[in-house]
Amino acid sequence: MSIKEFTKAAKIYDSGKSGIYEMCKYDYPKVLKELKNKKFNDVLDCGCGTGPMIEILCEKYPDKLYTGLDLTPEMIYK
Repeated sequence: MSIKEFTKAAKIYDSGKSGIYEMCKYDYPKVLKELKNKKFNDVLDCGCGTGPMIEILCEKYPDKLYTGLDLTPEMIYK
């Protein structure tokens, strides 16, 4: 997708009508399972969208440092 398309998708990303979010949310349990057995201090989420994975991780591991990057600022500043 282009930056223009991602910017447009930001408006509905968390609504369940954006295919991007629907695809990615099934990876969250796998990521949590992997991190359960790893020592880590920092997480860089490239392509974080509106940050749902970071939100989940902050709840589970509040003492860690999280950084989210996305192609369009509208995903992060909604």
